[in-house]
Amino acid sequence: MLDLHDLERLDDLFHSMEEANECFLGYPFAKGFNYEPLWRFLKLTANNVGDPFKSATYRVSSRVFECEVIEFFARLFRAQSDESWGYITNGGTEGNIYGLYLGRERCPNGIVYFSQDTHYSVSKGVHLLGLEHCVVRSEPNGEMSYDDLWQQAARARHRPAVVSQISEPP
Repeated sequence: MLDLHDLERLDDLFHSMEEANECFLGYPFAKGFNYEPLWRFLKLTANNVGDPFKSATYRVSSRVFECEVIEFFARLFRAQSDESWGYITNGGTEGNIYGLYLGRERCPNGIVYFSQDTHYSVSKGVHLLGLEHCVVRSEPNGEMSYDDLWQQAARARHRPAVVSQISEPP
């Protein structure tokens, strides 16, 4: 049970976040979304363990919905259903790190190239995964300098290149 001091701290946090949300533009979260139909799920434990497309005995999950979301995006990007796979991450950081992991598994001798303005999670991921990497200069608009990428990659042209261009929002 929470004591009075902890409850007051939670109230302060709520009011601070509520105030900040009033002038928040929405990135990276959608504003104007009605979460009321989902609130009841906050009382439940859930964990989408493992591959959403494989059968499992763990029933406290929303894997059916997860598969529908993945199939929606496969159709959106015109991917063949038998050639697509995915899972829903908890956020962009997990997605970026998993992408780097896949790059490492497919290209174990590869070098990861990302710009100095790339999302912080890419730098975090290369360090967590122990990946060799090269930071590429950015253009004034935050986009990766393709000339610098070309020059950096040419130095190791015998090795696979894993390129990540996930920029922070302006």
